[in-house]
Amino acid sequence: MKKLFGQVVITLLLAGGLSAEAATSVEGIQALGVPNRIVGSWIVDLTVRDCVSGVEIERTAALNSYTPGGIVITTPGVNPAVISNGQGSWEHAGGRTFPNTIMFFVFTPGGTLLGVTTGTRVTELSADGNEFTSADTLELRDLHGNVLGRRCATGIGRRIK
Repeated sequence: MKKLFGQVVITLLLAGGLSAEAATSVEGIQALGVPNRIVGSWIVDLTVRDCVSGVEIERTAALNSYTPGGIVITTPGVNPAVISNGQGSWEHAGGRTFPNTIMFFVFTPGGTLLGVTTGTRVTELSADGNEFTSADTLELRDLHGNVLGRRCATGIGRRIK
């Protein structure tokens, strides 16, 4: 169960994109200038940690794609039989800061739906807009809404050109 949750947390970190309103408009993104916008595809290296102790649990990777309309899609570097691709939304909070939230389905090794992992991330773009750093929190809940676990992560993203 710990390993499964770790994989789910990693997946959530890979995604990115909360904001039910997806408050960022295409015009708002364009106002940042091409080099400073989040729209595009990214490869993300993640370090997953225990939120309380800070102890590193694992390192993984993910692919994230951010659309002009505030949608984020992520493909975690985890066995797809255990965690689905993630979907969510993002917004521009000002400057080079982009909060996002994403959700993933998590399955048992036998293929039964275990629950949903929600990842929240605050992404900070580099000055040239080709890299980002992120602070992520992942929460796994069962189908009744009970929290099964939490993880934290840090990410370093590089724009795919």
